[in-house]
Amino acid sequence: SRRGAPVPGMTLAEAFVWLGIVPLVIYALTFVPGYWLGDTLRPSPLAQHGLIGLHREILGLQQQVLTPHTYQSNWQQWVLNTRGIWYLYEVVDGAQRGVLLIGNPLTMLLGLPALAWCLVIGVWRGDWARLGVVIGYAAALGLWLIAPKPVQFYYHYFVPGFFLLGALALALSDLRRAGWGKWLAWGTLAASTGLFALFYKVLSAAPLEGAMSFAKWAWLMGWR
Repeated sequence: SRRGAPVPGMTLAEAFVWLGIVPLVIYALTFVPGYWLGDTLRPSPLAQHGLIGLHREILGLQQQVLTPHTYQSNWQQWVLNTRGIWYLYEVVDGAQRGVLLIGNPLTMLLGLPALAWCLVIGVWRGDWARLGVVIGYAAALGLWLIAPKPVQFYYHYFVPGFFLLGALALALSDLRRAGWGKWLAWGTLAASTGLFALFYKVLSAAPLEGAMSFAKWAWLMGWR
């Protein structure tokens, strides 16, 4: 059937191909350059053991016991965007520079009520697109709740964050179509773009004014 679950507009077989096989093939192709580097990188698990062997090693590394890290965080901090990572903060090429990893301070928080919106509307209308982003978010985040890795970091929230932003886009689209939420949709886009511009210096390692410049962007203690 081309109507209803799990993906409206296509058959189950088509959904399996386009949402299952094709993404896996594209994912596998991203590792192709690793085979070319087999002579340069020694040892190269990818060149020596293939894609499956590489992922066995990745799994083993994820399960190893690590010592506590300055920038480690937990899932509650990811969800609330309260713990960042400074990948760089030092003098480089004659200037103080920094690279900070955090989520967009606006969209990461607005996405939370958007997930609730998609859950309610999805159940009410039987809308699998909206339910899909909620399920995807819960599944992607849930994996890290049970993962046997004691030291985790904010970048593990990237995949749940994709679903979170998808929920925000769907919720804002619903509000915009309702008429009264048009200003909210465009305002969110403008504000999130403005925040990106505000943080651009510490996203791009641009020259900063001095050693204490980080305080301009460290709005929370967890961003220091």
